[in-house]
Amino acid sequence: MGREMRVFLVAIVGVVAMWFGIGGILPKAWQVESQTSVPRVGAAEVMPLLGSFGAWREWSALNTTERANASVTIGGEPGTAGHQITWTNADNEAILRLVKVGPLGIEYDFLNRVGAGVSLRRQGHGSITIQEGKDGCTLVWRDESLTESFTERWFAWFGAQQEAARKFQETSLGSLRNYLETKLRSAPAGSADAKEAVAK
Repeated sequence: MGREMRVFLVAIVGVVAMWFGIGGILPKAWQVESQTSVPRVGAAEVMPLLGSFGAWREWSALNTTERANASVTIGGEPGTAGHQITWTNADNEAILRLVKVGPLGIEYDFLNRVGAGVSLRRQGHGSITIQEGKDGCTLVWRDESLTESFTERWFAWFGAQQEAARKFQETSLGSLRNYLETKLRSAPAGSADAKEAVAK
């Protein structure tokens, strides 16, 4: 074996060792948080929009992530644990499912499976909470994703996934704020008219 070949093999072994060695100590999860403030709005006006994935499609950036060849279904009772939105494309499936709904926010799981015969895997968890104040409320959105494989950990280490999640949160929260401000512009905060306007 020539010297060049030995150097090449040593280099390959070093890269593989680095891949698995460093990948083994990289974080197995990451978290992203964004928030926005909405004046003149309380939890009673916001919760119908958070607890329904039908409403999510009106204000969130979910539609921008959908593909033309994927079918979208919404199931379960809005505002209750188990309510979910499902994207199906051939043998692949992704689900956002509410796991907790309270007066001041929601929690949800993100599940997916890739390939026929593969079980659903819980890949992430998120929450949107409402902090009420004297002149409106603040919405805080947190997302956490699990990175089980070495490849996922490396991608997370470079920050691309976190940046995509942050952009999704910020875009969606901005749209939600605009949606609420438009619906409630002519109605006093907390009034029956305001709640009815949001629900429409």
